[in-house]
Amino acid sequence: MVRRMCWLGAMIVIAQNSALSADPAALLADPAERAAIVSSVGKTPAVEEYKQGKRVLLCALAPLADSGSNATDAAAGLIEALYYRYDDGTTLKATFDPASNATTAVVLEAYPTPLADEEFQKALEVADSQLAAFKAVRAGRTDDEVVVDYLVPIYSNRTSPLFGKRVVILTAYPTGAPEKRIQATVNLSDETLVTLPDARRP
Repeated sequence: MVRRMCWLGAMIVIAQNSALSADPAALLADPAERAAIVSSVGKTPAVEEYKQGKRVLLCALAPLADSGSNATDAAAGLIEALYYRYDDGTTLKATFDPASNATTAVVLEAYPTPLADEEFQKALEVADSQLAAFKAVRAGRTDDEVVVDYLVPIYSNRTSPLFGKRVVILTAYPTGAPEKRIQATVNLSDETLVTLPDARRP
């Protein structure tokens, strides 16, 4: 299955940026170093406290994206970790400095956060179980024969029924036949499909 991620109104770089130092990417490419970084970040008091939630996932770990022309060489050597907490729909953004082994963290609301692999699989499971047309697109086809695009919309309006919810818009179609696409909007927080009136109110 071809899996492609898009952002609705915002984007996070979760791959190496050409403006970054090679060091962070090299560290993350080494499984042992990557595990050590995850462990170090996870032991930071602010991160430990945040992870006390019922369900908290590490959704991204990557070299910090270049913030623009004012980015310093020191900033380019940092690594960013994004955790998502289902309890309250917040994101913890942790910045790790490999040189000093120090981590700073901030909790954010309505922050664009990539899906963890298990979240993507869960979204497919919910869509398959609750929307027959979506399941039919994937049924009987190999991974190479199906494309699944997904958006992670951000509901920043506190009056929206989806504020603080983990929502994924899935679009599936046979490879080479986008005109046969079927869309499913999944509320991962409640493991249900989202009705259109709710989905249209950001």
